[in-house]
Amino acid sequence: MNNRQRLPVIANTAVVSRNRKSKRGVRTLQNLTKTQRTNKKKKGKKNAARRPQAYRASRPSGYSRSNTNNNERLTSDTVREILGSRKGNRDDLSARELDELMDDANVVEPTAEKEERLARLLNLEAKTVENTKVPLYGNLRVNEKDPDAIRVMSININGIQLWKHNNIKAARLKHILKDYGVDVLGIQETNTNFAALKASHTLASVLRHGADEIRSVHSHNTRETQNIGTYQPGGTAVVVREQLTGFIKDRGKDERELGMFSWYSTEGKDGFKTVFISAYAPCSAPGSSTYYQHMIRYIQEQGLNTNPKDLFRYSVVHFIQSMRAKKHRIVLMMDSNENVVDGFLSKRLAEGDIRMREAVHRAMPGKKGPPTHFKGSQSIDGIWISDELELISASYLPFDGDLGDHRPVVIDLHMRSVLGTLLHRIVPPKARRLNSKCPRIRDEYLALVRKGFKEKNIERRLVQIEEKATFPPTEEVEKLMEKLDNLIEEIMLQSEKGCRRLYAAHYEFSPPIQLWLDRCHLLKWLLRSHQGKQVNAGNMRRFARKLGMTQCIRMPVAEIVQLYREAKERTKDLMAESPYLRKQFLYGKLNDAIDTGRDQEAKRIQE
Repeated sequence: MNNRQRLPVIANTAVVSRNRKSKRGVRTLQNLTKTQRTNKKKKGKKNAARRPQAYRASRPSGYSRSNTNNNERLTSDTVREILGSRKGNRDDLSARELDELMDDANVVEPTAEKEERLARLLNLEAKTVENTKVPLYGNLRVNEKDPDAIRVMSININGIQLWKHNNIKAARLKHILKDYGVDVLGIQETNTNFAALKASHTLASVLRHGADEIRSVHSHNTRETQNIGTYQPGGTAVVVREQLTGFIKDRGKDERELGMFSWYSTEGKDGFKTVFISAYAPCSAPGSSTYYQHMIRYIQEQGLNTNPKDLFRYSVVHFIQSMRAKKHRIVLMMDSNENVVDGFLSKRLAEGDIRMREAVHRAMPGKKGPPTHFKGSQSIDGIWISDELELISASYLPFDGDLGDHRPVVIDLHMRSVLGTLLHRIVPPKARRLNSKCPRIRDEYLALVRKGFKEKNIERRLVQIEEKATFPPTEEVEKLMEKLDNLIEEIMLQSEKGCRRLYAAHYEFSPPIQLWLDRCHLLKWLLRSHQGKQVNAGNMRRFARKLGMTQCIRMPVAEIVQLYREAKERTKDLMAESPYLRKQFLYGKLNDAIDTGRDQEAKRIQE
């Protein structure tokens, strides 16, 4: 095609035109002098502003650069027709109306390529633990716990540091233990050389919240601890919390001291004995410092005719057999690095001398479990329980980027089957509005009490009662004193309600939640614009520019709807974790105040 021939106005006009002019520019500039090239470039810059205007003027009305097949999209006119029957023009979009925007107009859901573009618009990478979104699998809901349940959680945490300050993973785990009401926690792959730490520096000391009762036991490779620092691949730990700590009978770890498993045993009423085990199976991995290679060196030193996987299986099975022979009930929290249903170790645990099955698959019979590693293809994490234990519910939780790359496993066991009895839960009282340690609240309370005393003439009534008082007091005086006492109590309670405002916020503020709320606000703003409602277009564009989402302004309605749904779901997930996110936000503010020498602000944040 001749370079000077006029091109038809089609979808790739901009691309072809840009390539044609670029090639022509190279051919023209290659034989020019340096001065001529500079002048030519300056001239090009001067005309650069005219080219987009000329190109836009050449397009037919209604043309969309992002879509050439308008039959598969909703135009603004179509949306106005669909929503024209709405009674309240200022009403917000409901979930049903969002579905109608997609379904009634025969709009096809976005393809995989569009999904990737949506992820990029929300600043999400293609494949990370944080944006690997999967639904909860199972019948357990972490926000619902039976008062007669023992909650057990297992997770491969992919390494945890034991410093107490600015430890995001430990802070997240501490929050989950309290928020989910976890009684027993099994951790795999602690990646910590506990021999390099003080004896008092344990997981319990890091995860303790206030005056909580908490105990922990850990295991790691004690045969190779020299000159390696605090990091050592592998390792396990068991954490026991709250009332269950009063029933601990014994604890221990694998006899070979390779960090294969650790355990706690409890003893309840009538000889009910239960052992909680956390185990981590090795998997083939390159490198001389891996958990797998640790076991290889041990096998070679001991002259054993086996391999790391078989050695682990034998050690776990042998220990469980010894406990089962003593009539102990078993809870095994394990990253097996093989399928939890038809893997070699799972089949062995299901045999008659042990009789243990994986709890989530027991709660969801006949179904294939989901992958529990974010890059895996099968369920390799689970909690195995003996047949005598009564299972209430079990689930694989969604991935949590702050806790590692494996899905947490949570189950509820009936307390009577674990301890042989039921325990009474201690429920702390709710906090009062009055806080006498805060001068502002205290002064406000006293001012309200004085005002109430003045309005009800408390001082005059006391004088009147004093004039009638005798010893012993008469029945009339007793009634007057009782009436006055009730009136003073009412004034005090009323003053307490007014001395401190409690804001009914749906979440605790943190920048991540605010960011996603702003994204939802922008997308809802765009949808209102497509509905034909009056909006401030200038403010909307500036807001989109601030959030880095200017692409959304040119997106079709169907993609905005899809993006809005995803943003709402993400915002709800973050709001559920708002206390934890708030704490991390305050950590950052506190460190910043300390580093810059703002002592008063640091003290205020700590309070």
